[in-house]
This record gives sequence, C-alpha cells and structure tokens, in this order.
Amino acid sequence: MSLFNFFPLPKFLKTPAVGFDISDKSIRYIQFGIKKNRLFIKQFGEKKLPDGIIEAGEIKKEDEFTSFLKTQFKNTDIKYAVVSLPEEKSLLDIIELPKMDRREIRKNLNLQLENYFPIKSNEAVFDYEILNARTDSQNFFDILAAVFPLRVVKTYQKTFMAAGIKPLAFESETEALKTALLEENNPPEMIVDFGKTRSTFAVFVKNNVLFTSTVKIGGEDLDRVLAKSLTVSVEEAEKIKKEKGAMPPFHKNYIQNQNQNDEEKEIQSILVPTISALRQEIEKYILYWQGHYSHIHNKNTGINIKEIILCGGDANLPGLPEYLSLTLKLPVKLANVWRNVFSLDKYIPEIEFNNSLKFATAVGLGLKAKNAGWI
Repeated sequence: MSLFNFFPLPKFLKTPAVGFDISDKSIRYIQFGIKKNRLFIKQFGEKKLPDGIIEAGEIKKEDEFTSFLKTQFKNTDIKYAVVSLPEEKSLLDIIELPKMDRREIRKNLNLQLENYFPIKSNEAVFDYEILNARTDSQNFFDILAAVFPLRVVKTYQKTFMAAGIKPLAFESETEALKTALLEENNPPEMIVDFGKTRSTFAVFVKNNVLFTSTVKIGGEDLDRVLAKSLTVSVEEAEKIKKEKGAMPPFHKNYIQNQNQNDEEKEIQSILVPTISALRQEIEKYILYWQGHYSHIHNKNTGINIKEIILCGGDANLPGLPEYLSLTLKLPVKLANVWRNVFSLDKYIPEIEFNNSLKFATAVGLGLKAKNAGWI
C-alpha cells in the first residue's frame, strides 16, 4: 500500500527523514544515508518512554509526549520523520467489490466503509490495494483495505509537529516489517513480532499484508513471572532471562549443557508456560488463516504458511526458534533485518544481530524514507 502521506513533497526536494517506530515503552529510530551508491546507517537509537504516556498504541499524555520528543531529540538534526502507526489500532479486511473504474474505488469504499469496519467514514483514514480479480468470477475485485482511527493519526501528527519534527508519512507496523524483511512475490509467510508488551502476527503473500492480529503477550510477561517466582525486581528478572532463559531441549547448546544447575532448570520451567501461550496463539492464527482466506489465492500456489519469521526485542530468547519449529512443525527463523538494506559481506552495521531484531519496524520505515527519496 502507499504511505499515509499528510505532507507530500515535490519529488525534487531532498529531505532527510528518519524512521520512527513508536511503542508503549520506547521509541526506536533509524536513518539511512547513501555513500558510493550503497546504503549505510547514518544514525539510530532507542529512547525509553516513561510509563503511561502511550497505552495500547494511544498517546494518553500529549503534552508529556511532546516534551519527551523535544528533550530527547533537541541536540540532533532530526527534522522529518516517517512514523509507525500502532498495529493494535489498525483494521484490516479483504472486501469484495464489483468491478468498476479503478478511479471510483476509493469513493466507493468511503461510502461503504461502515458496512465493513466498526468505524464511521468521517472518523477514519484508510488506504487500499487491489489484490486480484476473483478467480471464480471476472466481475469482482478483492480489495485489501487498511483503516486507522483519524483521531489516533492526528494525535501522532500533532505531537510530533509540536516537538519540531514533521511527519512526512505514517505507516502501519506490518507494512514496515514487510519492507524490511520480505522479498517480492514471497510465498505465504507469517511474521511474529515478539515485543515488550505485546506480540503481532501478520501473514504475507506475494508482498501483501493479508492478515494481522495483536495479543497482549510480550517479553514483559516473562520478566514479571520470573520476578514473582524468584522474588527479584523486574529489572533483575529481565537480566536473568537474557542470561539463563534458554528453552531446552530445543536450545542449540543444550547438549553441551547437560549439567544444568537447579537454578537454570527452575528458570526455564517458569518461562515455558508463557512461551507455550505464544505458540498456541501462533497456531490459532495459522488455522484461522487457512480456513478463512482460501478464496483470494491462486489454487496453484496454495495457502499454507511456508515459514515463520521472528523479530522483536524478545525474539532472541535462546532456543525459541527451535522450540516453535518443533512444536508447530514449520520452519522458524530469526529475521535478518538488513536483507533489503545492504549485504553483510560488504558492510558491518553498528547494531549487533540480537539487538537488530527490535529495530525491524524502524528499518522498514527508514527504507520507506529512502524509497520516497527522503535521504
């Protein structure tokens, strides 16, 4: 889909823009530059947000968020941004429309939006793509429509503008992930973004986001359950998780670590129920996808998910890909967030691999800025 452009600029105007990935707990940003016809990382970073400023994707304290942006970025040269929109506020559906002049589709969707989404047309901003003409009839279009509440978008726009950073465009998180992680004409794949406070599941086919869902399972849940069980602070629990939270017997070093001490075994047993809940959610959405979206696919390509790609700050839990692959009976791998940016054989990024997984959305937004000429 095209970007949600609010401030379209002349193509000849070169405006350096930074990709801003906004979550309830942090802001991650990245900007690319070009040197000798190759992309490189010009600047990047992560800023921790105080609790309560953003909740479930909504900016609850506008003045505090504006102040935070001003304070954190006052000594930078950041003036323009491509900003993520919260996935938990997005509405996505495939709509069947009679064939019509393509110039009439937006008008038609605007008139019928309330028939398909629980939101009034004048309270929404939307974009769409034509997936294909229905294979069982040449008289219909399958339209993929993405909708966001206008008030949410306007709040992000207002706070960034007040902080002196002009949002050139807004983009859904899953569209940004697609840009960063997938290749053209990809087979059915699921991306699982295992974040701090929630996890997002998205199915992609032939470079289209066709299904998304978000659940309140995140790395924070692992930290809390460890903190409670071990009677330590949440900060200490997070450190323990990273150091000793492997998932045996699926972790690759498990065979070399047969002599685990009782503490390590206890930690791992504490984590398993939450990781199992994540696995059950993935399985649920795979089954839902395969049961509800068969009509939009070419019968020759099939609809089954071929692979799962993990990203997000807690995707690097040791043994997680192996555990999910074994229990879901599907290939599961950690994302390479640089695959569409540069070759690791020719450029070594400053961001270490494990840390890069939480920058996947920001990378996609940075690439959107590059593709629009804003670098």
